[in-house]
Amino acid sequence: MRSANAILDHLTYLTPNRNLLYATRGDMDSNGHLTLAHDYEHLACFFPGLLALGAATLPDAPPTHLWAAKGLANTCWALYADSATGLSPDAVSMNHESKSADGSPWDGRWATHLAQWEKSGAHGDPPGVQSPDPVSNASLRDYTPINPGYPLRPETVESFFVLWRTTGDIVWRERGWSIFEALIREARVEDGGFAYVVDVYHNGGQKADGMPR
Repeated sequence: MRSANAILDHLTYLTPNRNLLYATRGDMDSNGHLTLAHDYEHLACFFPGLLALGAATLPDAPPTHLWAAKGLANTCWALYADSATGLSPDAVSMNHESKSADGSPWDGRWATHLAQWEKSGAHGDPPGVQSPDPVSNASLRDYTPINPGYPLRPETVESFFVLWRTTGDIVWRERGWSIFEALIREARVEDGGFAYVVDVYHNGGQKADGMPR
């Protein structure tokens, strides 16, 4: 619980335009200074499922855990929905441009946005929880692909399954099915099995000679 709360307090951010919620990596030096990577890897898309499972089973889980589960999973879904193939790039660099007058690196932190939302009366959904509309224009995505390949990662679909089972919201099952259809269409090979998709932004593109485990 302490670890999950610390991640949500210190490593979870919103992009400035689409309000995409993401949890990033951080490195702390010997002086306690935290440097953030502001990337979002497909491997991190297991985290929404972990939070959703905790929110459904732990009586002392705060509401922020389910809010974050939905918001992070929506961002994972956006990475799929924005691409031409319907599959996600393996890693992206998130837009973290500051909007404050002093260029504060903390104004995109989710905890800051939540505090402002609560102070103003907590009307509507918490910031970063609503599902963003897909975009095809690369300049509007609020992220830049670091690795455009799709090495058959399961984390997003796992989180969607947990969210469907814990919330009952059928949208998560429908999104999982869409990813399955994209896998069949883009990653399946003629003689059986599936292969690494080299670039998810090109339909019917190159596949690597490999099936990652």
